[in-house]
Amino acid sequence: MTAGAPLRVGLFGAYHSQNFGDDLMAVIFGTVLQRLGVSFTIFGLGPEYRSRYGFAVAASATELVEASDVVVCGGGGHFQPRKGGNPFDRELEDLLKACRDRSVPILGISLGGAGLPLGEFRPESRRELLERFECVTLRLRSELPLLAEAHTPGTHHADVVWSTPNFFPAMAGPRPVGERPTIAFSLYGVRRWERRFLHGFVWVLARVRPDCDFVFLEAVFGTQGRTAYRAFRPRALETRPNVRFHQLSDLESGIEFLQGLDLLLTSRLHVGMVAMSYGVPCVSLLPRAKTALCLRELGLDAFCWTRRRFWQLGRLLVPRVSARLIADCRRFDPTPLRRDAELHLRDLEAKLCELGVVAGAPPN
Repeated sequence: MTAGAPLRVGLFGAYHSQNFGDDLMAVIFGTVLQRLGVSFTIFGLGPEYRSRYGFAVAASATELVEASDVVVCGGGGHFQPRKGGNPFDRELEDLLKACRDRSVPILGISLGGAGLPLGEFRPESRRELLERFECVTLRLRSELPLLAEAHTPGTHHADVVWSTPNFFPAMAGPRPVGERPTIAFSLYGVRRWERRFLHGFVWVLARVRPDCDFVFLEAVFGTQGRTAYRAFRPRALETRPNVRFHQLSDLESGIEFLQGLDLLLTSRLHVGMVAMSYGVPCVSLLPRAKTALCLRELGLDAFCWTRRRFWQLGRLLVPRVSARLIADCRRFDPTPLRRDAELHLRDLEAKLCELGVVAGAPPN
């Protein structure tokens, strides 16, 4: 760094996977840094984010650290156990080594896992990351004991993705009265027996509910030729006039699409969270541990349908019953969570002020 030059920030996350939720977090943090007038580079995003948002992009974690005076891990399930050797963990190991070699401080904002103690973090780089943070904000209250284990200062707020409407104002207007209901499924990691059941269930559902449109949603960008549509997709039923497939292609159109749904059933954490942040009814179907834990903390167990609650899908078969389900979901008010989620960003600004990256006094 040249003496007197502005300090630079490197933004690191799972931004190389073209996943809707991770890309959204990169844009939220990048937009905040732009508003603060900070010079920054983001790891792993595609070139379209350079042209669309004006973000500088680094192709590797090592390149990111070389261009940065402070690294921010912005959003994501960094504390989830993973098998070693995947691309993200290799980049994380490179990031930690480069930060050690150059004495670059690391901050963590809106991070989480699956509620496991520090000793069960796998691979080891994930534990080292938590221990190296100068400060961290968590997205799960139940993981606050991790900070004492790691001797890392930090706090907890609702996941930063709840603040999405602050960055992408509502784009879909009120649905016309009498318009056909649209129910979407976005399911990943479906087991073989679950897939067989779902194929049969959707076959019945599409026939007994001709009043509804059913959409099967792929929330990973650019899957063509790469992961061959990872989401559950009943291809044989797409000839039905009320069954179709939808691929999210970018953040803006994806958020607008989610706002236009009457009900979303998803195993994804952030796709469901975005929908709920706009007041769209959502059920977590076949959720992963991190998703179930998040909903449990919010008191939303009734809308978390694990494998043991598969029978709840039968509620979609009867118009009156499904309408009651949607009405129950609509009673959830995301406003307090949206406000709490903003505190991640205020904490980030305060720490950047403390480190001299942002001029002026930290926010109160």
